[in-house]
This record gives sequence, structure tokens and C-alpha cells, in this order.
Amino acid sequence: MSLLVRRLIYAFVVVMTVALSQPTNAQKYAITDLGTLGGTESFAYAINDSGDIIGYARYQGDTTSGPFLWSNGKMTDLNAYYGPEQGFYAGIMGNINNLGQIVGNSSDGHAVMLSQGEVTDLGTFGGDYASALGINDLGQIVGYFALPSGHHHAFLYTDGVMTALGPFGEEAISVATAINDSGMITGFATDSYTVSARAFLYNNGIMTDISPFDSRESYARDINNHGQVAGEYLPYSGPFRCFVRSEHLISDLGTLAGIDCVALAINDQGEVVGSSPAVVGTEISCDFETGMCYEYPVYSWHGFLYKNKRMIDLNELIPSDSGWELEWAYDINNKGQIVGYGTFGAPSLYRAFLLSPVTRTTIRIKPSHVFNKINFKRGKKIPVAILSSESFDAPGLVDKSSLTFGAVGDEASLIGCDRKQKDVNGDGLKDLVCKFSVRLAGFQCGDTEGILKAKMIDGTPIEGKDSVIIIPCK
Repeated sequence: MSLLVRRLIYAFVVVMTVALSQPTNAQKYAITDLGTLGGTESFAYAINDSGDIIGYARYQGDTTSGPFLWSNGKMTDLNAYYGPEQGFYAGIMGNINNLGQIVGNSSDGHAVMLSQGEVTDLGTFGGDYASALGINDLGQIVGYFALPSGHHHAFLYTDGVMTALGPFGEEAISVATAINDSGMITGFATDSYTVSARAFLYNNGIMTDISPFDSRESYARDINNHGQVAGEYLPYSGPFRCFVRSEHLISDLGTLAGIDCVALAINDQGEVVGSSPAVVGTEISCDFETGMCYEYPVYSWHGFLYKNKRMIDLNELIPSDSGWELEWAYDINNKGQIVGYGTFGAPSLYRAFLLSPVTRTTIRIKPSHVFNKINFKRGKKIPVAILSSESFDAPGLVDKSSLTFGAVGDEASLIGCDRKQKDVNGDGLKDLVCKFSVRLAGFQCGDTEGILKAKMIDGTPIEGKDSVIIIPCK
């Protein structure tokens, strides 16, 4: 069964009860809505180690869409940036490397690379159209081209030359999905459209079937710089399951709820992201002739992170009241940042998201006092020290303009930071001391902790907590 068909099946399930959730002690993440190109929806597909993201978004009016590059908090329309002078109009952009080179396809069906304002047309290798899906940091590109018969053939583009990768029979089909910096290529292929696809690894001119276990169908989606391959396979009994293939080991990642899985990306730490149906509620079906009613689980595709031998629903990593349902996780970089898309708000519209791991930092509220007493009726300023460590220079790394502090941590209460750096805890390291407004911090009787949030200069979110005593509360 194709991925599209499987997605449509689950899309028609009607949710009739309150969604379920499970607590987790996993790494906390900050979520960013990447916005749109003027329309209502957007989709993120790839991220590099600098945090540059590519995707697709609706234009104003939602009648047309185009590719975007999101970098340093700004979304750029790639059609507007590359198109006017070069007559270029893009289709879907598939990947971005650490040099900022972007690959995908143009609206006229050619595989293309975008880099530093220039468009490189990779051609179609004599086929009807072609699409570039992966690029490594050496600029080597892989993807597929389509013959007039409609069959896809994998290609490698290097040093200005596009080369077809086997199998080469008239009925053969192959797609190259990713390439690492050693030139190892992965994807899926079959000798005939009547035969199920098999995951492959192409290395040193040899294509090897790497289908895991006793599977009847398999797909390889990504490969990291250690040669680990992520994908999914269909066993002879049961639904698709995700896997990671290392040089001497194949690991079954399983599913979120036992019924399906698609693994889309793996970083150099071996962390995998993708999507799998999760139980989000139940529905009741009644037989009116017998009067018997039955309760069934309701499923929805959810993005996942596989880390430390555990598959985690991404929705467990964000606040339950965030308004998000994260459905598809498409890529993860070596900093652990995850991109994809999900529904947000009401009505539920698809929006591209960025999940960034939150770095926990140590703070001291009122560092010169033994007890962190805050008079929320008479007090004016609350000093908070962000402590440095051997690996964290608070004065040099924290973006002071991003600081928020208060009862929940999102309060825009910053007054200012001390120019003179102090070592407030006597460890020989200079710390960052800032002052916040008592009134704007939002403390009330019964609050027991203060929360500080900020970003480092490179955009990494940080968070710290310390105890407080709110007075007067009689």
C-alpha cells in the first residue's frame, strides 16, 4: 500500500473524544512557527547545521505556492530571489547542505541547484523531467529522472556530469534519496514496476540490497556521515516499521502505536525523525439492533524522534496547550533541531515548524540574598544572575534582547543588564546579571519558582529556574 493511500485512510478517521497524552522526561524543545509567504499554510522539508530551512508555502490568497528559505528568523521567497533575472520558477526544493546550496526541481521539470544567487540547471538526463533530492557538502547531488514510460531512474550529479545508477532494465525503477560526504548513496529500486521496491546502498560503484529482516518491501530515505541508513520496511505480516541500518547491525525502531511508520532523516548522532500514527482518542460505534457499543482507538499521523533507543511522539515534547499537532518531521540536523509541519490554531491549518532543543542553564534569583523573597506589591526590580560555566560564557553568549522572566518565563519584564560583569557564586567565572520588573513578571501568591528564558546569539534557546517566596500573602 502506498504512503499516500495510507495517509488518506487515516485522514478520514473521525475523532470523537478528548486527545490522549503521555508525560515524558525527555529533552524539552522550543517551537517556532516559520510563517508563510503571505498565505495561510507552509511546509518545512530540510534543515542544515546552521539552522537554514527550506520548504514550501502559500502565497497571499492561497491560490499559488512557492519554495522558501528560512534563515535567522526571516523567510525568503526563492522565486522572488532567483526568478526575475534568470527566468527561473521553482517547484519543490528537496534539500540544503551546510554550504547553503539548495537542490530540487524547477517548474519546467528540470533538476536544479540554487547557490549564492545562481541557478544551475542539472537537466533531465534525456528524460521527461528530473528532481534533485539530496546534496552533500561536496556539492554531489542525487535524485531521479523520469523516462517517457513514467519509470524513474536514480542519478548522481558530480563535477557537472549526471550519471544514471542501476538497475537499468526497461521496466526498472530506482530513486536516489540521499548522499553523504563519503559519496555513499541510498534510496530504493526494483527491476520491474510489478515487483516491490527494495532499499539500496550504492558505494564504490556497487548497488547493494539492504532490505532489513524478512521484508517484502523497503525504502531507504537518508544516510548520515557514518554510513547509517534510515528508512522503513514492510514485513510479510504486519504494517510498515522503521529501521536503521549500520555497517554490522540493523535496528528495528518500531512504530508509535503499532500500525505504521516512515523514517525520513537521520543525523550524525544516529537520531531519526519521521512520522507514525499515534493514538489520539477513541470513537464509539454502536449496533442499534443489538444495543451493543464498542470503543475503538483513533489514530493520527504524528512526527517522532527516535533517540536513545526510544521512539518519542514530538507532541510529548511541547506544551499540551500550545495549539500545535505536529504531524510530519522531515529532517533533523546535527544540533538536534527538527523541522516539519503540523496543524496549528483554529481552523487547523498546516504550518511549518522548527523544534530547537532547550539548553538548561543555572540562574540565581536575587543572588545576594539568602532567601529569594519577592514583594509583588511593593518591589520594583528583581535581579537575576545567569551563571557561567566552563562551557558556557553567559555574558558573551546570551542575546540580552531575548531575555524574558517571570512566573511562566514568557513575561517581557526585562529592565536591563549590568554593564559590569560579576562573579556572583565565587567560581572565578564572570556571570550575567540582569534586572526585571516585579510588576511585569506576573508573580502571584502561591508561586514557588521563577523561570528565565532567552536565546543565545546563535539562536539556541536556553531556560533556567530558581525558587522564589512571594510576599505578602496573608
